[in-house]
Amino acid sequence: MKKAQSSEFIGVVLLVVVLVIILLFSKIRSAGTNVEKTKESIDDFNKIYVATSVTKFPYITEKGIPLNELIGVYICYTITNADYGRNIGSIDIIDSIIKQLDRIYEKNNWKLELNSIACITSTGLEGPPVSSEKTCSPFPGKEYTMYTFMFPLPCKINTGIGKIYITTG
Repeated sequence: MKKAQSSEFIGVVLLVVVLVIILLFSKIRSAGTNVEKTKESIDDFNKIYVATSVTKFPYITEKGIPLNELIGVYICYTITNADYGRNIGSIDIIDSIIKQLDRIYEKNNWKLELNSIACITSTGLEGPPVSSEKTCSPFPGKEYTMYTFMFPLPCKINTGIGKIYITTG
């Protein structure tokens, strides 16, 4: 009788050991899957963050004025210098935009189209700020990405639409 009990006991122990091994392997596999999902989430976040930072234009000039505000002032009033009072002083709108975008995307790697009436590049304003079908021509022979963004217009209730072309190759 003792022999039968001991073989039952060994059988139960083996069954428990097999179940524990199966659980361990499934947990290890699950952890590996979670690591892969986390890496994918981080990659997705990075892509979304870059796109959002470009399309929302949260860039602030060295004098503390947001670029989207300067863009709105330029489009509404077609002035290149804005006076922000005694504390900030006069700001060259086009120069501030160029300096900031050159810092972010490097010189000659971007073009900024504003409301289809103005094109700003690292070299300055391309053409007069008058309406035309296509203001900024993309980079010839280079790969580029285009992002569309909106910016407030201080002279109107609605918003303006801009496009930024960034070389990728």
